[in-house]
Amino acid sequence: MSMNNKYFSIISKTKEELDIEKELVNSIKNDKDFVDEVIRPLKISHELFMDYLFAFVDAQKEFHNCKNCQGFDKCPNAHKGMRAILTNDKKFVSTKYEMCQYYLDDKRIKNCFIYNEFPAQFSDTFLKHMKLFSNGYRQLLKLALNKKIKEHDKTWIYVYGDKDTSKTEFLVAYANSYAKKQYGKVAFLNVDETMNYVKDIFYRQKELYNEFLEKLMNVDLLILDGFNKETFINNVLRDQFLLRLIKYRYENDLETCISARFDLNEFTAFLAINRFGESVAYDISNYIHKKIEKQYKLEHLIL
Repeated sequence: MSMNNKYFSIISKTKEELDIEKELVNSIKNDKDFVDEVIRPLKISHELFMDYLFAFVDAQKEFHNCKNCQGFDKCPNAHKGMRAILTNDKKFVSTKYEMCQYYLDDKRIKNCFIYNEFPAQFSDTFLKHMKLFSNGYRQLLKLALNKKIKEHDKTWIYVYGDKDTSKTEFLVAYANSYAKKQYGKVAFLNVDETMNYVKDIFYRQKELYNEFLEKLMNVDLLILDGFNKETFINNVLRDQFLLRLIKYRYENDLETCISARFDLNEFTAFLAINRFGESVAYDISNYIHKKIEKQYKLEHLIL
């Protein structure tokens, strides 16, 4: 047998292959939505359909993935955030990919963040997802955050409570909702990581420090998440970083949200370090106090 004959000889399908093919065809045939919305508009022959059967099988999966969309982060399609679209081009079935609205929304949201130091599992969390479990504290906080989103209110938020009481999740949900509205740029910072970073660059990389501070001073929404008693802070960090940052944002009416393990009075004592730092600590807390309507406390849920 010549080489050409080897390559182009017709290969007979086995019974098992024919049975699988029949099963796939029946699956598509009985899928009314897919047939009506995808196949009929193509106006193709049965022969052409069979030639591209497996392309239709893949398109059928993605069609239903999109019909039952669970959001961008849970997208199971071959190309996340995109869907395979079949077209009939001169008796050839072609596949192109179309970006879904979730993909476009996700891209716009992510582009709003200059820093997003929060757990990845919250990246698709918005205020509408936050559950209250009949908890009055959570309800008050969610109402306040929803009001801020609706009215683009620049009142500051101070939320406190023990570890694992959803403080971070609520603030991420707010930040994502803010970004979705395209209100402006967002910096969501983990306080422990930020303070250690500032400590490392303050003396050795002054230009980088000034650039970092300027970004935080002027970002539309700044979230400082996670002050706790173990957070590293000294006189320099407090006076040259935190005081300058909070004072500037206060004077320029730039929205700021803070979460901590302690209330604002304890926060003042934490920042004082010793009696020589009491006045600076009071200044920082006083700027925050003047910008908030109230402090929001979260507690562990009892289910």
